[in-house]
Amino acid sequence: YDPDCECSYGFTHWAVCDIPASVTSLEEGGQLPAGARAMKNDCGAPAYLGAYCNPGERHRYIIHVFALSSEKLPIEDHAAPQIMGLQMNMTGTLARATITGMLTVPKDYKAPSFT
Repeated sequence: YDPDCECSYGFTHWAVCDIPASVTSLEEGGQLPAGARAMKNDCGAPAYLGAYCNPGERHRYIIHVFALSSEKLPIEDHAAPQIMGLQMNMTGTLARATITGMLTVPKDYKAPSFT
C-alpha cells in the first residue's frame, strides 16, 4: 500500500488472502501457494503492480500481514482490497505485522523509452 500516491486515498499495489498458516515466505516472481487468492489492486487487476513515484518524490510502501481466525475469507475471487479488509475485521484478526519500505527517485532520473 502506497499512502503517498497522488490519489486521495493512497494506492494498493497488491492484496492477497487465504495464504495457509504453514507458509512462511513467498518466492519472488513465483506462484501463490495453493489456496491463496489475489484480490484486485487499485488498477483493477488481480496481480502485483510494482512501486513507482515521480522523479524527486519519495513514497512509503507499507506491507501488512495478518493472521486471521478463519482459513478462508468469505469474499468473491478478485474482490476489491477494501472488501477484503472489511471481511478481515469481521472475521477476527489474531495478529498483525507491518513493515514500511521507502522509494526515492532522484530528481534527474530519466525513465527509459520503450518506443
